Amino acid sequence: MSSARDAERRRRRAELVAFADAARLDVAFVEHLSSALPGYLEEARRGSEAAMLGTVKALENVSDAFEDLARRIETTFTAMPQGAEWQRELLAGLARPRAGLRPAVLDAGTVRLWDDFRAFRHFGRHRVYRNGASPRLGAEKVAALPAATLRLRGDVERFLAAVDREIRALE
Repeated sequence: MSSARDAERRRRRAELVAFADAARLDVAFVEHLSSALPGYLEEARRGSEAAMLGTVKALENVSDAFEDLARRIETTFTAMPQGAEWQRELLAGLARPRAGLRPAVLDAGTVRLWDDFRAFRHFGRHRVYRNGASPRLGAEKVAALPAATLRLRGDVERFLAAVDREIRALE
């Protein structure tokens, strides 16, 4: 019986180590994508329609990368939400602890910031790609991104510290 329990502990430990490494890379990728946005926005302010489309696409990419991180967390510790509002539920779920599974990942302020990007991603696709838009459309989102990314890093690092404690407990 002990060897089966030990094997399960080793399996869970390996899963958590792989998860933590991948989650840290996901956060770094969000940061990397975010760093490109000011350049696009500056070009868009000069009147470049292509740069405005690039700004919206870059914001979409950042939002998608964040969503990939959120999916990784949920599929490792719980299950993905279903239904028409799954993206909103996924984000809101990261602010709630899952008893016996994981602590809360994001605080409410971080959730609000990233929910705003989620909503903009959908709005931007329709408004910019189909109807055109002025560079002001993405400016406030780009301006908010450094703070949102910094909060994301802090929240995820706090969460991963709890994961690291669990990994050490499984040694």
